Amino acid sequence: MRNRDPYGLTYKAGGPHHRAYVGPPHDYDLVAGLVFSLLIAAGMRETNRVLDVGCGSLRVGRLLVPFLRPGGYYGLEPNRWLVKEGVRRELGRWMRRRKQPRFHYADDFSADAFGVQFDWIVAQSIFSHTYPDLTVTGLTRLVPTLTDGGVMLATFVEGDTIDGSGWRYPQCVEYQWEDMQAILSQAGLAAEPISWPHPRQRWFIAARPPQKRRLTVLADRLRLGTDGWKP
Repeated sequence: MRNRDPYGLTYKAGGPHHRAYVGPPHDYDLVAGLVFSLLIAAGMRETNRVLDVGCGSLRVGRLLVPFLRPGGYYGLEPNRWLVKEGVRRELGRWMRRRKQPRFHYADDFSADAFGVQFDWIVAQSIFSHTYPDLTVTGLTRLVPTLTDGGVMLATFVEGDTIDGSGWRYPQCVEYQWEDMQAILSQAGLAAEPISWPHPRQRWFIAARPPQKRRLTVLADRLRLGTDGWKP
């Protein structure tokens, strides 16, 4: 029987469709484009290694895999079915064979399983679903997988920080920037907020402390004056 809703538009965010499960399905293309363009604006090149934390159904992966050279894309995702659907319905099996993306299926931020270090780590709408204890754990495990000059780009939901433990999905966990900055520092990262567009969340850029000056330059470049931005 023909799929009458291939784009999942009749599903709510978190629903059992490969696009809806990772967020509002009507924003699937928008978020993919915003993440990809942010990486390009920040300096990503085709020769880089990129870790996509919570790669899901390859929302941004379907843009990154063709762009990067073979073996340059790494996806960390707890839900194997999402990646399978993403390859089948978004990326294509031929592109997977051609570009050889690698995947690791875990919910514990164990990116060290790949055995490589990354020039870029992107975590879009990941720390918006982790309470502070898991945010600290996740960041602490990701930091060693950055190259010396590697950069992390990630989002969070701004609001009053609340108590809890572990994951919260599909609901969100909110943070005041000062609290998120303290968590990042605890994990061994310097960070700056940036104003890159996003439908509902706020971006930050982070790296090892010796890269702080570079972060400031990048953050200034990436502050686009997005007050009142609408898609």
